[in-house]
Amino acid sequence: MKLGTPHIKDSDRERANLLEDLVAAVNAHDRYTGSHSYRTAAYASAVAHALGYPPPAVELVRQAALVHDIGKIGIPERILRKTQELTDEDRSLLRLHPDLGVSILSRLPGTAALLPIVLHHHEHWDGSGYPLGLRGTEIPIESRIILVADSFDAITTQRPYSRMLEPAGAMEEIALCSGTQFDPLVVDALHETHEAAALDGLGPRTIRITDSEDRLP
Repeated sequence: MKLGTPHIKDSDRERANLLEDLVAAVNAHDRYTGSHSYRTAAYASAVAHALGYPPPAVELVRQAALVHDIGKIGIPERILRKTQELTDEDRSLLRLHPDLGVSILSRLPGTAALLPIVLHHHEHWDGSGYPLGLRGTEIPIESRIILVADSFDAITTQRPYSRMLEPAGAMEEIALCSGTQFDPLVVDALHETHEAAALDGLGPRTIRITDSEDRLP
C-alpha cells in the first residue's frame, strides 16, 4: 500500500516513499509493529473521513498513523517480542518510543506536521497518558484519532496473553473508555465507521501483539 494521491508534488511523493521505507525497516525489526501500523493507518483514515475531514487532512492522519510507532525501532527486541506481561522497567523503556519516533522523523524533510501527532499518540482524554499528560483538546485531534484506531487494532488482534475480540466486542470495550482514555467524538466516529462496515476485512487478525502499552486499561 503506497501513500499519496494522484498528482501530488514530487516532494510529497518522496516523503511518502521515505515513510514507507521506515515502516519496512520497523517491520524487519518487529513483524507485529509493521503490520499493525498499516492497519492502524487504514482505521484512522476511515475515522478521519467519518469526521468529515477533507482528503489532505485524511492523508495527514494516515501518514502519521503509518509511522506512529516508528520509534519502536529503537526499543530492544527482547521487549517487543516478549510474550509475557511487561515489567515496570519494560514499560518505562517502551514509553520512550514517541520521543524516539519524533527524533527519527525530525531528520527527514517535510515531516514537521507529523511530529506533534506522533509525539502525543499515547495521551489520554483525561490526562492519564504520556509523555506529557495532556488532556482534552490540548491533544492534537490527529493523535486522538490514532489512539482510538491503535487500540481498536490491538484488541482485535490475537495476543498470547489476552483473548482477541471481534469488532463488535472491541467497540463495546472502547465505548467503556470514552471520556476517560478516548475522545468521545472520535469514539462516536469509530462507531459510525464500524456500523458502515468500513472496518471489516482490512487485514489478518492472527499476528502476535507483544506491546501491552496498546492494551486498554
